[in-house]
Amino acid sequence: MNIVINIVGYKFCKTFIQKFVELASSGLIDSFQIVDSALLPIGRNMGINATYKEVPDFTHILFIDDDMTNFGIGGLQKLIEADKPIVSGIFTSRRPPFTITSFDKEGDDLQKLLSSDHLIKVRGTGMAFTLVQRQVLDDTKEMVLGGKSEGLPLWFTCDRFARATFYDEVDHFLAEAKVSDKSTDQLLREAIVMGQTSHIGTTFVGEDIAFCERAKMFGHHTYIHTGVKIGHLIEEPVTVDNREFLCQAFPLKSQCQGYLVSCYWVFYL
Repeated sequence: MNIVINIVGYKFCKTFIQKFVELASSGLIDSFQIVDSALLPIGRNMGINATYKEVPDFTHILFIDDDMTNFGIGGLQKLIEADKPIVSGIFTSRRPPFTITSFDKEGDDLQKLLSSDHLIKVRGTGMAFTLVQRQVLDDTKEMVLGGKSEGLPLWFTCDRFARATFYDEVDHFLAEAKVSDKSTDQLLREAIVMGQTSHIGTTFVGEDIAFCERAKMFGHHTYIHTGVKIGHLIEEPVTVDNREFLCQAFPLKSQCQGYLVSCYWVFYL
């Protein structure tokens, strides 16, 4: 097993640095990449591309965001032992009401499982402390078409899901097409337009959830491990256990003051 850490960020608080040094020196990590980028999709793509070039025999990438804390050796070991295509710790957003950043599992069902160690299959999760197998990245790799970035590899990009009624609309279109007297060319053109407008009426989807959705198309499912509880920095770590208290303590956005590190480095440990 050859795990490479990918970090997108430029501001590292003391608590992050302490936890990262412990993890990086544990013997579980082969190397790590740090990408200085304010745009997460671009930064994640740069880090993955560098990993393919610099560490061609890697087996996993562990994504860690620069505002995470409370992560460590034990949490990574649990993610490794889970042996899933995409498996993440559990963490909250950094703003009230501090919702858990997993898609389709927020609510009572998830709350019942937070007190124990469980693997839960979810539609998607944030990448803030997430282990991804190489095969997932091999399968989901796309190439940029057109523009200055043409030919560059692409894994993460923001997107929109199809609206809830879209697939019913497709079934109706196909049924109508069977008895239609329209030409094949005309039907194909209408189908293309239908696909192009499938997102109308939907909401924006971040790069993490869009990545999980694309991975699922290749048979790679996403899991969260409720025994790996990661903190999200505001003025103190936010976890699933103290988020209700912090909603009252920090009603306004607050940011951790840390150290500025401008870098794009590759380290071999």
